[in-house]
Amino acid sequence: MRQSALVALLCVAVAGFQPDGSQDSQRQAPDPVVTLYARDDLRSSFDFRNGREGGRIVDGEILLDDAQIVFDVFQEGMLSFGFTRDERVRIIDLGPAYVPGLERATDHAPKFSVSIFHTLFLSGSQFSYLGATGRILRSKEAGPILDPLPGEGLYHVAPEVGHTYLLRAKHTGVSRSELLVKFQIIDVRPRRSLTMRWARL
Repeated sequence: MRQSALVALLCVAVAGFQPDGSQDSQRQAPDPVVTLYARDDLRSSFDFRNGREGGRIVDGEILLDDAQIVFDVFQEGMLSFGFTRDERVRIIDLGPAYVPGLERATDHAPKFSVSIFHTLFLSGSQFSYLGATGRILRSKEAGPILDPLPGEGLYHVAPEVGHTYLLRAKHTGVSRSELLVKFQIIDVRPRRSLTMRWARL
C-alpha cells in the first residue's frame, strides 16, 4: 500500500515538472508561430511580453495596453506599433536574410537556405547569426534597433513574407524590463491574416 502511494506521488511530481525547473503544470511555453486576424477584435494584435493576443475587452471597449503590434487595423495591410500610451516601440526590417546551405557530396537530399531568424542572437551590443558551417557572422543591419527609441506616436511597417524583423519596446516611467524580440513573417493574406514565427532575444 505504501509502495503504491509512493509511486502515485512520484507520478504527480514528474507530471508537474517543467524543463526550466518550475513545477507549474499549468504553465506552457508561448507558441512560437502565431496568426493575427485582421477582422478579429482581439486577435488582430499581439503581446510579445506574455506570448498571447494583445486585445482585451474592458467596459465595452478594446484595450491594447499590453500589445506591441496590430495588423491591418490602423492602416490597411500594415503592421502598426507605437499606439500604446507610455510605451515607445521601434521595428526594423532586416529583409529576406538567409544563409545558403552548404552542399556536400555525402548529402542525401538537397540543401535549402535557412532564415537568419533561427540563429540570430545578441551578445553585448553585437548581433550575430550562424553560417552553414557554424561560423559566427555579424549582422550590421540589426544594430540600429539599439539606437534611441522614437518618440511616442503611431508608426507602420509593411509585413513582407520571408523577412525577419526586430522589435524593441520600453515603457516610460514604469519598471517593466525592456523588450527585444525577433520575428519572421511566414504568410500574409491581405485584409485577412498574418502568420509569424517569433522569439525573444
